[in-house]
Amino acid sequence: MAKKTSKARSARSRAKPVRDKEIEKIARIEEKKEMEIKKEIEKQSRGIPFLYAVIIFIIIAVIGAFLIFSAPETAVVKKGDLVLVRYTGELQDGTTFDSGNFTFNAGMGQAISGFDLAVLGMAEGETKRIEIPPEDAYGEYNPDLIMDLPLTQEFNITLETTLEVFNLTFGEPPVIDRTYRVEGMEWPIRVVNIQDSNVTLRQEVEDGQLLYLSYGTSVVNIVGDTMIITLTPRIGGVVTTILGNGRITSENGTHMTLDFNHELAGKNLIFTVTVLKVLSA
Repeated sequence: MAKKTSKARSARSRAKPVRDKEIEKIARIEEKKEMEIKKEIEKQSRGIPFLYAVIIFIIIAVIGAFLIFSAPETAVVKKGDLVLVRYTGELQDGTTFDSGNFTFNAGMGQAISGFDLAVLGMAEGETKRIEIPPEDAYGEYNPDLIMDLPLTQEFNITLETTLEVFNLTFGEPPVIDRTYRVEGMEWPIRVVNIQDSNVTLRQEVEDGQLLYLSYGTSVVNIVGDTMIITLTPRIGGVVTTILGNGRITSENGTHMTLDFNHELAGKNLIFTVTVLKVLSA
């Protein structure tokens, strides 16, 4: 029995170092695994900010692309578009002859041709300087459009018309001795005779009556059945005639000179134009 005990004790004494070595080995393995796990965790933790940065970059790129490709396209003036422009017109010496805002249908002949065509292709908000020669503006200066007219003119104080014209003008048949007003006349007219289909009218103007006109002052003198009108013209005034509008450029006491050329005829024009809005096509 003692021998068995001795042998068992000897076996246990030999087994103990073996177990210790195994325990140390296992501990080293566990420690190594723990270190590897820590390294992996650190690696992953370092990768998370980078991953976030990549995601943020992608989001920014997508938003930027959306803004670029979804931004409204700037309107460009095409023929027929209704546009609002701001302009300043100058002569070659720098004198400003006109400025303001102007709404028109581009390319449709609603402005002088040089201006009209230059606006085509401009973008909304764009400003352009345009130089326009006379042929694309108000034409060359034409000496044949200069005319002299007398300052004194004579007219019959009575007028003849027809019943048809009278009825169309006044909307009623004529009545003897009744007075009527005609738009544009400074005095009334009176019916003095009706015979068949003809009507005789007399202009009820007073001798010495003054007429204040935009282009000067006239005085009326009555001599029998004749009305004599003498004009004192205003230089620069515009007279409307059957030939168009004539500008008074001079007078010599008996005649005045009318210029039917446009005041900018023969001049090179310089415009600074900004397209404020393309309103519609």
